[in-house]
Amino acid sequence: MRTIRKRGRVYHCRGNVRLGKETRYVEEHSTGCDRRDDAEAYRAKLEHQIRQEMLEGDQGRSRSLTVADAFLLYLNRPGGLHRNDVWRLGQLNQVLGDVPLASLADGFAQFKATRCGGLKPSTVNRFRDTAQAAANYAGREYAFTAPQIPRLSVDNQRVRFLTIPERDRLLAAYAPHVQPIALTLCFQGCRTQEALQLQWRHVDMESETLFFDRTKNGHPRKVSIHPKVKTALEGLRVATEWSYEGHVFLNSRGRPYADTRDYRLSGGNPLRTPHATACRRVGITDFRVHDWRHHWASSCVMLGIDQETIKRMGGWRSLESLERYAAVSTEHMATAIRKIA
Repeated sequence: MRTIRKRGRVYHCRGNVRLGKETRYVEEHSTGCDRRDDAEAYRAKLEHQIRQEMLEGDQGRSRSLTVADAFLLYLNRPGGLHRNDVWRLGQLNQVLGDVPLASLADGFAQFKATRCGGLKPSTVNRFRDTAQAAANYAGREYAFTAPQIPRLSVDNQRVRFLTIPERDRLLAAYAPHVQPIALTLCFQGCRTQEALQLQWRHVDMESETLFFDRTKNGHPRKVSIHPKVKTALEGLRVATEWSYEGHVFLNSRGRPYADTRDYRLSGGNPLRTPHATACRRVGITDFRVHDWRHHWASSCVMLGIDQETIKRMGGWRSLESLERYAAVSTEHMATAIRKIA
């Protein structure tokens, strides 16, 4: 870089760095120095760094960046980041910030050892995925191959569904204001917050459809109302004097449920306590609120509904995602095997 000039009180530099047949152009930028000697030293250091990158290729560029540099670049990308990713980057940066990007995998191993005690592998992988996304973005921006962090193996085989008698006992055990919500989760297969934030304007009794305007995958969807859910909603509408405004489901104080998707950190299912109480009443264990979604998907599969229809009704992005939720009972498999001639 041959050009250094003073703009205002600070020197700026720009120019080309050549090594063999390769030329790297550096756009004009501030050196942060108001003395020429300091600016020259900055220019010489930067030129040396760029030549090293050119000599060493990808590894040189990844060593010249710290993990904090990659995180900052990722934070400022067009479109921004989800608040959960911003929080995870902050947690990661406290341990990894000064680590060279080329040593990201070793740095993340240190993060796991110091900050991930007691966390489930799936939770650790969320931190890993955020750090990896930042590294990949930096690699695309600066034209190098990003270092890779190994993923932890996760057992995604836990699929919980109820028999019909168990289902009916549990639904009957809920508190009165929770029963219609549980029915919706059981027979519509929606996510908890999709149900809790359902608005009356999105319930069309004439066409018998529900519209979920805010979903996890970002694609709103319209689904048919199950007859049992329709009956429950009709009862609620009578109780609310046929109001066409506001939330369909209200808590025990007659107020809308909090939308935990808007919290700085996600989590905290508002139905966890009444659900646990209902499970204790009927002696059902190891069945979480979200397991109603597993139950619905498994029930659909065992009833012979095709997977593409299940995927669309449940709002999954892919059939692979759906397959993690669906299972079949041994009774169903026994029935199926007897059908083979």
